[in-house]
Amino acid sequence: MSKILSAFIKAIPLLTRTGFYNIFHKNTNAVSKVKSLNRFSKEANLLLKKVHTELVVTGEENLPNIPSYLITPNHQSIFDVVSLLSFFKDEPLSFVGKKEVKKMPVVKGVMRLLHSEFMDRGNILDEVRVMKRVKNSLINDDSKWVIFPEGTRTKDRVNFSLNEFKAGTFKYPMQEGISIVPCAIFGSSLVLDKNIKRKKYQIYIHFFKPLTKVDYEGKSTLEVASFVQKMIQEKVDELVTLDKTLHN
Repeated sequence: MSKILSAFIKAIPLLTRTGFYNIFHKNTNAVSKVKSLNRFSKEANLLLKKVHTELVVTGEENLPNIPSYLITPNHQSIFDVVSLLSFFKDEPLSFVGKKEVKKMPVVKGVMRLLHSEFMDRGNILDEVRVMKRVKNSLINDDSKWVIFPEGTRTKDRVNFSLNEFKAGTFKYPMQEGISIVPCAIFGSSLVLDKNIKRKKYQIYIHFFKPLTKVDYEGKSTLEVASFVQKMIQEKVDELVTLDKTLHN
C-alpha cells in the first residue's frame, strides 16, 4: 500500500468529522472562526499522530505579540498546512490557497470557515483582488495570514532548492507597514515519500524574527522576496543536514 493511500485511509475518520462540522457550522464571524480553528487544530494534531509524525518547532519566541501579521513559509506538501493548523491553536489564522483547492470539498469547507482565500495564480487581476482582501483583513480583522511565496510546492526532492519567491506576496503588507514573519518548513514531504520509511517522522518549523517597516522601508518587493527566500533556504539546508545526521 502506498504511503499516500495509507495516510488517506487513516485520515478518513478525521475528514468525515470535519465534513460534518463544515455542514453544520455556517457562521463565519470572528468568534466562529476561532472555534473552528480550535476544532481543526485538534484534528490536525490527531492526523499527525496517526502518520507517526511530530512537530519540532523553533523560533517560537520570535512570533510578535500582536494580533495580525503575515507568515511566509516555503511549501513542501499538504502537511505544511496541517502542521501550522496544529501549532496555531487559539489564534485566528487564514490561508491563501490556489484555486484548485476549491475542488476538494472538505478542504474547501475548512478554508471557508477560516475565512481563507483562493487565488488563480495565472490571473494577475485575481492575484491583486486576493492580496487586497488579505491586506484589508490584516488591517481590520486581527487575523494572521499564511501565504506560500513559492506559489506551489518545492519541486526539488533531493536538495530541496526553493522555487523563486513571488514579489507580489510582499507588496501590500509592505505598503501598510505590516510585520512579515519568514518561516522555514522541512520534513513534511518526507511523510508521503514512498522511498523513505521511518518509525517516526519529524516536521521542522522555524519562525524567524519578523521583518517590520523599519527593516524593509526603502527596499523593493523583489529585494525583500529575495532576502526572505535566501534566509529560508539557508535554514532548510541546515535542517536537511540535521535530518540526515539523525536518520543515516
